[in-house]
Amino acid sequence: MLAQHDWTIVTGLAYGCDTAVTEGALSAAGKVIGVVPRGLKALRGHTKKLAERIFNAGGIVLSEYPDDLSKIFGWHYLRRNAIITGLLRKRSLSQRKSDQDRLLLQTTLYVKGAR
Repeated sequence: MLAQHDWTIVTGLAYGCDTAVTEGALSAAGKVIGVVPRGLKALRGHTKKLAERIFNAGGIVLSEYPDDLSKIFGWHYLRRNAIITGLLRKRSLSQRKSDQDRLLLQTTLYVKGAR
């Protein structure tokens, strides 16, 4: 729905709501920017497939880390979220508790009219 109204979806490519909003935008031929907390060549599994779909649809997938960086620390997610926040004009944010009872930030963030 958002993609049909010329909103660009900015996502952290996590499971759950990030995946749902990304797949919805791609199926509506919307614009998507994915920000990942590791090197682009180190992506694997679900994240790699989603990143490839974004790229093949003309979207952007970016990381601030070297291409081959595969080990992720908790602070990588915070830095990824800071990049996402920097791209925003409007946002919708959801949070949940992890299995280890730590609060994780799942980003489903939208930018209206970003090019």
